[in-house]
Amino acid sequence: MRWVLFLVLLACGCGKQPHPVVSPTAPAENGIRLPDAVSGKPIEQEAQSTIQLNINSSGEVIPPFEREADTDTLRNPARVEEYLVRRVDVEIMETGNEKPAAIPILRVDRDTPFEKSYPIMRACRVAGYEKYQLRVLHPKDSTETQIALTFPRTKDEFEVVPDVTAEQPATFIVRISTNDSGQIAELTFREDGSPDDSGGCLGAETAAYEKKLREIVDAEKQRIAIGEAKGVTIPQPRLTLEIADRLPQKTVVRLLDLALQAGFGDVWLVPVDSTKR
Repeated sequence: MRWVLFLVLLACGCGKQPHPVVSPTAPAENGIRLPDAVSGKPIEQEAQSTIQLNINSSGEVIPPFEREADTDTLRNPARVEEYLVRRVDVEIMETGNEKPAAIPILRVDRDTPFEKSYPIMRACRVAGYEKYQLRVLHPKDSTETQIALTFPRTKDEFEVVPDVTAEQPATFIVRISTNDSGQIAELTFREDGSPDDSGGCLGAETAAYEKKLREIVDAEKQRIAIGEAKGVTIPQPRLTLEIADRLPQKTVVRLLDLALQAGFGDVWLVPVDSTKR
């Protein structure tokens, strides 16, 4: 009789049994293999709603999709943008806000070339989203973690004239070129707006890249401190990574991870070709 009562309570939802939680270390059923990153943060319950986009190595967004009956793979950025615009319209209608507050979560396969992943990022930005998360795996235990970022502005948004009376963040740019197999061929550094726009070659190894970024962050900390002593608020520096088409997501995340560990809090990921932004 006691077992019968237990089963009745459980079937009615009265047994107070917790909902099953899928282990973040379990392999994804959709086959997405995430890259490793040390700087990923634990995944926490978000106050905002989220939109998960699973991007395979061909740059396709594959099911499942949240709050939608769609079951078809979104095979090109135009389809992705249409899907996201629908999501934005629904959110704005439900909340009455002018802009969407939902956070796109990009689960990009580690072998996806940047030329396939960036158009999805751009579709998110065009649809109206400003922030996003990249999902990665912690190298110690393969736990899925998150890196919170902001979408870079599109080329149309760069046409807006900034407020020249306000302090602008110092922007540093690293251009990544690749060989035919998608490996780093050269890293070139420059400061945006510098009279010397020829840049400096950092070679193909990430050690020189990491050292340069740490030097920049230390120098910017001193500049910000001097500004504060004078009552001037200087924004934190920004790093823009100009990424070659063939660079795979695992290397994109490696360079991003090193930048975050060096102390950059704002990193934009854009293609080398400015017409694609």
